[in-house]
Amino acid sequence: MLATQIDPRDPIIGPSVRIIIALLVLCSAGTKADDLSVALQAFDNAQYSDSLRQLEIFAKAQPKNPAALYYLGRSQYHAGDFKAAEKSLEALLKDHPEHIEGHYLMGSINVARVSEVSVFQKIGTAKDALASWLTVVQLDPKHVEGLYAVISFYISAPAFAGGDLDKAKTELPRLEALNPDWAMLARASLSNKENQIDQAQALYQTASQRIQERAFPLFALANFQLTQQNYAAALATLSEYEQRQHAWNDPNADVSNALREKIETAMRSK
Repeated sequence: MLATQIDPRDPIIGPSVRIIIALLVLCSAGTKADDLSVALQAFDNAQYSDSLRQLEIFAKAQPKNPAALYYLGRSQYHAGDFKAAEKSLEALLKDHPEHIEGHYLMGSINVARVSEVSVFQKIGTAKDALASWLTVVQLDPKHVEGLYAVISFYISAPAFAGGDLDKAKTELPRLEALNPDWAMLARASLSNKENQIDQAQALYQTASQRIQERAFPLFALANFQLTQQNYAAALATLSEYEQRQHAWNDPNADVSNALREKIETAMRSK
């Protein structure tokens, strides 16, 4: 009953409870719960390579186990092995088509893979990401980050790939009702798209301070400041981002370092 009554995405629920939920699922499939606990705890402790290695063993032993496949895919995504993560999530969603977090992660995987696939596959891969996130909000209309992802896609993607500002504006009130802070972050992106720079700046700054459960909004603010050639502010924001506690799906150190290098290169060439 616990696994069905508790929503593991609830921000009140900590990593230990999420682990317990996963263990209940795995125990029913015969996987050694104490070993899985070690793998998930390693992930929460940022021992990502150890966690990935252990989860690969679990998934091999339990190839039909939804929790093993999901957490393996999550670890592969975090490691930047997007093709492997896609394979894990495809296996998960084939047998569990209503796995909400699986669809959400698949959307993130597809976005990440846009830069990897051939030019002929880029549009289709991007549209696959949108389809995954639309499935998330269809299965769970109150999924805040899923709806935010849909709106962000409509704002950021070119029209030929599925971008649509009118659809973004239509969905924003729904997000506002669910979570005004995430709606503010989406409105910042929309304001930037419509060249309302001062409004975008204010919205990014406020949202990045009000959304404390994720470091990502600070990363978005730093990137915005870079585009506005406000390099000193971008570096300061990026430093704040690096110091804030990260969720597992916030941009990792490699991505953060790449943005820092981009900012510093722009500063030197100014």
